[in-house]
Amino acid sequence: LQEIVTAKRSRSGRKRTSKTFVTSMEIFERFIKTTVTEDGETFVDTSGLISRECFELWAESRKRELACPEEAFRKALVARITISDKASLPFPPKVEEAVLKMLRRKEIWPCFKNRTYPDGSPILIGVNGLRAQGYHELQAAKKKKALAGGVAPATAKAAVAPKRKVPSPPKVPKTVKR
Repeated sequence: LQEIVTAKRSRSGRKRTSKTFVTSMEIFERFIKTTVTEDGETFVDTSGLISRECFELWAESRKRELACPEEAFRKALVARITISDKASLPFPPKVEEAVLKMLRRKEIWPCFKNRTYPDGSPILIGVNGLRAQGYHELQAAKKKKALAGGVAPATAKAAVAPKRKVPSPPKVPKTVKR
């Protein structure tokens, strides 16, 4: 972990100090392997993302101890794919495609196989597969839907019909007691 911290440079170009923490994305990028064939075809191997080594390095890099590091790791990885937190940067499209293909398989992630929570129950993360859409997948679907409807993607929001106001019930006059 120390090797990552000292090897990285900030956006300004200065070397980071040992007090600087590594981001999840920096750790994830370390476990993504890209290969280009002689034909120019690109293959992305993301199997390292859900390896025990990646999980342990990620957990060690967190600022404070996590109550449930396994769930936090799953959430961090899924947030990078779906951008559900609206703050994370997405993986590049080819990487996202490979990660989604891997996470949609209905099997326990290799980093959690034969592992248990502190209470003794088995860790079953991945057993149901990932059903969520990736960021780039969702953007392509929105664009396709907008084009199919004859609406340009930039004006797709404007094409949605406005909500109708439901009229309120008529006011009944109060009766005066005498």
